[in-house]
Formats: sequence, structure tokens, C-alpha cells
Amino acid sequence: MEKLDAVDRRLLNLLQADFPLVPEPFAAIGKDLGIAEADVLERIGRLKAEKIIRQISAIFDTRALGYASSLVAARIPAGRLEEAAAVINEHPGVSHNYRRNDAFNLWFTIAVPPDSRLGLERTVERLGELAGAESIRLLPTLRLFKIGVRLDMTGEGDPANQTEAPAYTDKGRAESRKTPITEDEIRVIRV
Repeated sequence: MEKLDAVDRRLLNLLQADFPLVPEPFAAIGKDLGIAEADVLERIGRLKAEKIIRQISAIFDTRALGYASSLVAARIPAGRLEEAAAVINEHPGVSHNYRRNDAFNLWFTIAVPPDSRLGLERTVERLGELAGAESIRLLPTLRLFKIGVRLDMTGEGDPANQTEAPAYTDKGRAESRKTPITEDEIRVIRV
């Protein structure tokens, strides 16, 4: 793996911030960095190949789109952990999972659309069966404190002064609800 240079680090910070919603977003990012669009794309490709970037995608408020979601804890036999994680990761609504040093040793997040044939609970039960879970528990959100995280890759930010992106605050979510999402917009988001 190549060492991250200052431009890589600034690029990683920009990609975590407000992604430009313009016809040529990577050119806009390049302008902010003082490099060409092609250089931005090359760097992103390299950072993805090195598994520093997993994906670049939008984060939506699943509840606002009618989805049911939850954190899930599963108890998987130790020798089946990798296989179980692979099975669970096949579900399109699973964003990530991680191993825990606990009896419930595999945790993941899942969201299912409002038109799901099984619904959230039965989907999770079925995933548990397919993964060979000894036990599985839904851990639904009771109160949202924070969503999303930004990692300062340059070391220039003040950790005591970090703020959430405006859309992630209670005020930001309330503001976004003033303009209802249309059915067409929901269909586009689900693509």
C-alpha cells in the first residue's frame, strides 16, 4: 500500500463532506484540491483498490423513505463466523457488519423497504437461519443521537470542535421534512 500524501488526505476529507451535486462532481473536487478531474479519479481508484475507500454513495434517512431498519446482534458458532458474515452481506439492505468479542459475536445493520414481502423481523429471522445463527436479536433505534462520522485525515481539524453535517442534526432533519419527498424521488433513490 502506498503512503497517503497530503492531497490524498484532503481528498478523503472532501469525499466525507458535502459531495458536490453538479454535473461533473469530480472536476469540482479537483478544483478544490488544485488538481485535474482525471487525477481525482485516479486517486479514488487507487484508494478503492487499496481498500481505504470502500464506497462512495449517498446516505439516506431510511425512515423518511418508509424503510424499517435495525441494528441486529447474532450469536454465531465461532467456526462459522466468516461464512455467516458472507451470507448476511448478500442481503442488499445490509450496509455493514462487524465481529464482536461477546456471546453475540456478529452485529450488522439492515434496512428493508416498505414493500418487503417478509418485513424486518421475518427477514432477520430468515437471515439468522441461513447464517446458522444460534440466536438473533433486533436492537431497534429508540432514540437517535448521531448518524454518520467524519474522520479528519489531515490532522488539521480540532477534535473538540467537530460538528455534524447539517442534515444529521435534529434541525436539519426537521428542515428537510418541510419539502416532502415525491414518489418519483423515492423510486429513483431505491434504484
